[in-house]
Amino acid sequence: MPLLNHMKLRRGAAAVRAIYHKRAVLSGPTLGLDFTGQQYIRMDAGEAFGDIITFTRASAATRFNASGVLETVGNNVPRIDYDPVTLACRGLLIEEQRTNMLLNSATLATQSVAVSGVAKTLTFTGTGSIALSGAHTATLNGTGANNRVALTFTPSAGTLTLTVTGDVRNAQLEVGAFATSWIPTTGAQATRAADVVSINTLSPWYNQQEGTIFAEASTAAGGSSRVVVCPSDGTLSNRMQIVINSTTSNGAISVAGAVQLDFHRGSSGSNGDVQKCALAYKENASAVSVNNASLAEDTSCLIPAINRMNVGSYPNGSYLNGYIRKLRYFPKRLTNAELQALTA
Repeated sequence: MPLLNHMKLRRGAAAVRAIYHKRAVLSGPTLGLDFTGQQYIRMDAGEAFGDIITFTRASAATRFNASGVLETVGNNVPRIDYDPVTLACRGLLIEEQRTNMLLNSATLATQSVAVSGVAKTLTFTGTGSIALSGAHTATLNGTGANNRVALTFTPSAGTLTLTVTGDVRNAQLEVGAFATSWIPTTGAQATRAADVVSINTLSPWYNQQEGTIFAEASTAAGGSSRVVVCPSDGTLSNRMQIVINSTTSNGAISVAGAVQLDFHRGSSGSNGDVQKCALAYKENASAVSVNNASLAEDTSCLIPAINRMNVGSYPNGSYLNGYIRKLRYFPKRLTNAELQALTA
């Protein structure tokens, strides 16, 4: 590229960022992360994932790529995951640490595993079946090469035998009451580390006095404390949060360990349903809106000092086990009508 044209492009990019900076400060979001469209904007940073977000995972992991093919990505590589059937982008996949207890799991053969008496989840794809005996008795039947079937059970402590019949692929036995993404194994069990996502630079785009956080996410797992976003000081004592629970979504604020706001609004529906949540904060004027449900407002609320923003977990863990689709931050307390419009 000629030097003159290169200089023009650089000046053009700088001009666009300056316009965005001005508009964002006046009216719009100063942070806009669209993981489904893979567009990342922060008013003081570049427009690449790594310019804004700190991501770590101390192991490889699997995801479905844009062609619907299951693939393995390396350590510290974020997983933008796609539906293997529709090819729709599901967003940034964030999961807790798990271990696949089965050996040679790509094409499973009959084997026995020592288990403890806590909840386990067995999954596989294919047309075959796995019969469990010993520490637990049950049979899981496959329904097709592209369908993942799951069985959650609590065995007795002891030896669990898995007798394989027919085509059983990408099998997994993991501790937990729900399934996570497949962890390939060969001659030994393998562990996938947790996905840890944070935004560690808040100045100058974050406003300590007032603001609005919007998130669009879904969870592949039921239960409580499926954290979507958590600005904090690195502890749970001073934090704000948006959480998807098993029956409702919640927005909460704590200062020095004292709960200032804790509103459960709307219904989280079924696992996999996309939830739209907004938390607006301002001293004595904080509010929560979820999926356009009736808004909840707190007129007696302090605001914590924040220096980081965890995405998909608390600072100490408790992971979303699902997908972050979009995340936006506005450096002002939006009106109640604007909050409901955001989550409609």
